[in-house]
Amino acid sequence: MVRLTQLKFFKNQAIIKRDKKDREHKRGELKLKEKEKVLDYSGSFGEEEHKKNDYSGESSQNKELLEYKVVNKENFKSVGNDDNTIIEEENQIKSVYDFFELLYPDNVKGEIGIWDIKSKKTLFIDVRDKEKVEIYVDKLVNEEKDVYFNVSLQNKNLAIKKRMNSKQIKRKLIESIFKKIFFDEYKKEKFLMFDYEEEKELLNEKGKKMTREKEFEYQKNFLSLEEKSNMIQKVGKRNKDLIKKHYDEQASYTRGSSYTTESSFGIWLDIDIDIKGHHKQNSNQFSNFKDAYTFIMELDIKPTLIIKSGGGYHIYYVLEKVVTYKSDEERKNFEDLVKKVVLSIRKNAEKNNGEGSIDTTFDLARLLRIPFTKNFKDSNNPKNVEIVYQSNKRYTISEFKDFIIDDIDKTVSKPRKEIKVTNKEKKSFKMKIGNEIIEYISNPSKDTLANAELMYKGCAFIKHCVDNPNDISYGEWLAMLQTVIVCENGEDYAHKWSEGYSDYDEYETDMMVDSISHLKPVTHDRIINELGFNECSDSKCGEFHSPIALGYKKNHK
Repeated sequence: MVRLTQLKFFKNQAIIKRDKKDREHKRGELKLKEKEKVLDYSGSFGEEEHKKNDYSGESSQNKELLEYKVVNKENFKSVGNDDNTIIEEENQIKSVYDFFELLYPDNVKGEIGIWDIKSKKTLFIDVRDKEKVEIYVDKLVNEEKDVYFNVSLQNKNLAIKKRMNSKQIKRKLIESIFKKIFFDEYKKEKFLMFDYEEEKELLNEKGKKMTREKEFEYQKNFLSLEEKSNMIQKVGKRNKDLIKKHYDEQASYTRGSSYTTESSFGIWLDIDIDIKGHHKQNSNQFSNFKDAYTFIMELDIKPTLIIKSGGGYHIYYVLEKVVTYKSDEERKNFEDLVKKVVLSIRKNAEKNNGEGSIDTTFDLARLLRIPFTKNFKDSNNPKNVEIVYQSNKRYTISEFKDFIIDDIDKTVSKPRKEIKVTNKEKKSFKMKIGNEIIEYISNPSKDTLANAELMYKGCAFIKHCVDNPNDISYGEWLAMLQTVIVCENGEDYAHKWSEGYSDYDEYETDMMVDSISHLKPVTHDRIINELGFNECSDSKCGEFHSPIALGYKKNHK
């Protein structure tokens, strides 16, 4: 009986190895076929964009792509693990294909979202077509682009639908199509708008305001968005291809979100190293790769993968079975699990003074770099994105829960000052900002909107985000956005305070504003304890529940 069981085991192992070889052989054939056909862009790009990205045939670009693959294979080195973990050669990750195969086997559904920082466009590819993913990623690397992927599989159609149904994108789409079809009307309106703004400015210089009658006279000559939309619909049939082209162009900027997530492989962690020029330097960052690596390996949960991203480490803890979501509640529950595990790791990092290295962004659509690509942040010295550790470790949800520190989302990394304004009957309070003493309203009415400029003056965190757009983390940017959008003219300030970022993108900001519009303003508790910004704890602003409280000045309407 034992002998029979052993024979079955070795037979299964032989089948697994044979299947792997067959897959590699088929992938080789596919790459040759790609020389004769155009890559299917799954409808994410318009026809013109599709042609522009064509790398079929015997083009020099395609030859470079194939040469790159050969170099990639020759330069592959077996992963040398320090904990005596043995990974059989046929199970080692040697390519982009293998990487995604480990995270998402073919029996799961959804699309892998591949995003590059130059074009800011996403290509969604079916998870079962990993050969296409590999070819597309290699193509982007050849174009010297930084390549990322959504850590969770996405529902492409739902993601595009959500973006294209947002008010901001609808407005942009109508305006771009209107400009193309009705250029004379567009030009006339622009000149009129220039006259209107110039007249208002001249009146302001004289201390006067434009009369309502004059304002109305101008406004009646401007076409509303609805009127423009109706004009487009009337000529829609004649301009079907042009409208589709503009629609596809807008759709190509779609990014996955937590709400459009189909499934997740497990838990991820992003660790920054104190490297000049890669991210902001904190006193509580790991000073080198060795210290960060040692810290990760000493945790009670061991990683499945460690990827060196060029500026830090991306850590992967893979589940035995991919988590698939059926409702927003299930998505929120898993996102909460990710948050608690990451915060528990961050709490452990405090002992090594490295908590500032642990990125506290937990959204299911987080973007991470893909191994076997390059980090071009320093264009003169690009760095390989490479796997430095691989194990056979797989986890269950209960094992993750066992690792979580009790009440981790309530713990603090630094003692909070006692909040002084606790009496709800108190109508106002005063605070000194620079040389000015400002009187704030403690309980504003529901229809009173906060003043963004006032909040900027009063809160150290908001000021930090606005003054240092290229140094703040993704999580800090989101926290600033979710607070400012509830202020007066909040969407305008969201762009104004974001556009100083070197890779600022109007579409991405619009999309983010739309996706977080349901969130309440960030609290100082989260700013200090999750985002690790302790300046608010050291100043008076941290005494209040949220930065938004500093946007309500007495007599301000």
